Amino acid sequence: MILFLFAVLVASAENQDPTQSVCVGNIKNYHVDATVGSTYNWTVTPSVVGVSVTGTGNSAQVTWGTAGVYTLKVVETNQAGCVGAEKQVVVTVNAVPSATITGVHSLCEDGTEMYSASNLTGATYVWTVPAGATLNSGSGTNQISVTWGTPGTISLGLTVSNAGCSASSSLSVTVWEKPTPVVTGLNGLCLNAAEIYSTTNVSGNTYSWTLPGNAMLVSGQNTASVTVTWSGVGSGIISVLESNSHCSNTASLSVTVAGPPTTTPIWHD
Repeated sequence: MILFLFAVLVASAENQDPTQSVCVGNIKNYHVDATVGSTYNWTVTPSVVGVSVTGTGNSAQVTWGTAGVYTLKVVETNQAGCVGAEKQVVVTVNAVPSATITGVHSLCEDGTEMYSASNLTGATYVWTVPAGATLNSGSGTNQISVTWGTPGTISLGLTVSNAGCSASSSLSVTVWEKPTPVVTGLNGLCLNAAEIYSTTNVSGNTYSWTLPGNAMLVSGQNTASVTVTWSGVGSGIISVLESNSHCSNTASLSVTVAGPPTTTPIWHD
């Protein structure tokens, strides 16, 4: 399974709003108008691991690495030594939602599987289903059903958004090709007749035949071709299960067996 995860950082226009919402991992820039000769002291409270401020004069850069509510403060001291009023912004740091996809990542073509991510209250879920696959149900939720119709290695994608923060991930899925057996042979014959039934022989594949009660296997079990004697009148189904290294598939043929005619004695005058 190959998993790619990244946070989408939401940009906003510059403003002087006293509150701000950001995402964990965001690095934001702040400044006040510069005054010649003034110095500036930038701080963030509370002080926690993952949140750091680097102040350079009238500007500062803050790394918001831990979810929580913080106050960014700046105090200006002018060249006369006078201290100005503290200015501040209350910053809410929201956690980046998890977009990790869980589910089967190796299956046979035409297989249907469930895929899911953590169920977060208020979150939105956008799934990206590749060509050759069908989204059966769950669009817009944290859990979906997918049918994989085309062999190959393809990716299922998901973007989760919550409280202004987003994360995306993908899950690499390998879809294996199924065998395609077709049973050939007579499907109408007489009682006690022997007939050969076969499917195309694919090197490396295995074969298992199933016969009805009115048939007997003469030879060929575990091969692509069998000889069968029909010992009872009526209908029956002969089938073969073909398997490759990953997948199996079954084919069948309905056969009708007729009994001999009942001929009356010869009439004569």
